[in-house]
Amino acid sequence: AKPDLILFCSAYHGGLMQNYWAYSCRAHFVGSVYPPAPNTIISPVGEILASSTNYYRFITHVVNLDCAVIHIDYNGAKFRDIKKKYGSKVNIHDPGYLGSVLISSETDEFTVEEIIREFELERLDDYWARARAHRCEPGNMEN
Repeated sequence: AKPDLILFCSAYHGGLMQNYWAYSCRAHFVGSVYPPAPNTIISPVGEILASSTNYYRFITHVVNLDCAVIHIDYNGAKFRDIKKKYGSKVNIHDPGYLGSVLISSETDEFTVEEIIREFELERLDDYWARARAHRCEPGNMEN
């Protein structure tokens, strides 16, 4: 369904599944779960952005839904050009160990979709689809 935001209210916490759901859906995740487990807000690259504590069950955090998960391969060299042209109007966050970044527009002047088109960036899901198709071409996979 490609949601921008997952709202998860449950007695079941999910553990590492919360991070996986955020990453696999490329969406922000907001979890409100039964105490004493923490409530969380998780980014589309699976990072916890905010968490409740044993003292306070509520959390607030600003998230930017104008974002996309972009694979580093073939895109990495373009990130410098994006930052050179747009500076702080575009955020490119590398969570490390993932091979992808979360890119977001930090202005009302343009959207992340416009940045993707302008710099011909390849989304993570498109990268994986292209890689799978290449692997299945004759001669690219063992028999």
